[in-house]
Amino acid sequence: MMEEKKLKDIENITNVFMQLDYARTPSSILAYLMLEEEDSVTFNKIIDQLGLSKASTSTGLRFLENKGMISYQGRLHSRERFIHLNPMGMVAWLTSRIIVLEEMKNLFNKVAYYHASAYGEQFRTLAHLYDKLDAVVNQVLEDFDKGKS
Repeated sequence: MMEEKKLKDIENITNVFMQLDYARTPSSILAYLMLEEEDSVTFNKIIDQLGLSKASTSTGLRFLENKGMISYQGRLHSRERFIHLNPMGMVAWLTSRIIVLEEMKNLFNKVAYYHASAYGEQFRTLAHLYDKLDAVVNQVLEDFDKGKS
């Protein structure tokens, strides 16, 4: 059984990912992988340690794999695959989410066009805010990519 402090840490990390719209199971799996020794976790270990069903564990792992956040590695003389955490997959996921800023800016500009009143002005103000956020976030991501290479 896992120690109480580690369970609390997993729960705290899980809650952060759930605030980013991840479902509970992939959030819990991701939190667990972040706190475990690198390449030491298997499917069965997740089930044993987190108390998840095989079906929900499989679904959660598939979600994380599709997002590029994990991969699998086999070991010589072992049928079990070990789960490898890819922290940079989180950056790719975040980058894809940031694209929404541009879409929101365009949406607010379109809605502002339909309203000549103060309502329309509020939407124009929101569009301007999203435009600024988009520019800043894109610069941060560009700087991060430069520093990474």
